[in-house]
Amino acid sequence: KAVVSTQSTGGIVKMIEEFGGGSFIVHFGKFYEEYTKHHIRSIVKERFGLKCHRVFSIVVAQKMIEQKQVAELALLPYKDAKELLYGLYTENFLELQELHRTPDFSPLRTFYLFHAPLEKLRQKLLSTCYKAVFNLMEVRKRNLNENSRLVEKSLRADAAVLQATQKGIPPDQLEDILTRSEKQQLAGCMRLVKTLDLGEISVVDTILALTHFGTTQIS
Repeated sequence: KAVVSTQSTGGIVKMIEEFGGGSFIVHFGKFYEEYTKHHIRSIVKERFGLKCHRVFSIVVAQKMIEQKQVAELALLPYKDAKELLYGLYTENFLELQELHRTPDFSPLRTFYLFHAPLEKLRQKLLSTCYKAVFNLMEVRKRNLNENSRLVEKSLRADAAVLQATQKGIPPDQLEDILTRSEKQQLAGCMRLVKTLDLGEISVVDTILALTHFGTTQIS
């Protein structure tokens, strides 16, 4: 018997009734929120490394946090935590909010809290995805244009094989329209097109998820 913990699922799955083994609901708004956070954290890890990823994840989890607390939770020297935090701040992955304890706005009596502007980062990620789709489409278009002659010859060859089959003529008796080198070049072209298609599908899936999540409030 499986037990689903609302904590282990990040609040995405919740038990609403324990009778008969339990009834559960799926919070899709929470799912898309966690999906977005996962993508943003992945970008931070890829661009800035594991330590920055750890620091950023702590800020996201805490929502508002001081530099000293980040160093303690990340088990990093204060100086290292400061460099990582301000590096992310410079790249607009983090923002600073000042919390003044006194009316005179003295820096000595002011809390400086880091937070991750997740909605802005979601928009930034969407923009990057749109550019990626455009680039993939342009590369595919250029690749097919450069090999258009071979594509047309391949289509004629396929048509000839189909006609021969309909007439009862074995395809191996037909003369090859494409040379060996042309077949290799065409195969390389088609492999690239397939790779680009898969990449575009993956990016479009991300766009759909991020766009869907745009209808809810990220926290």
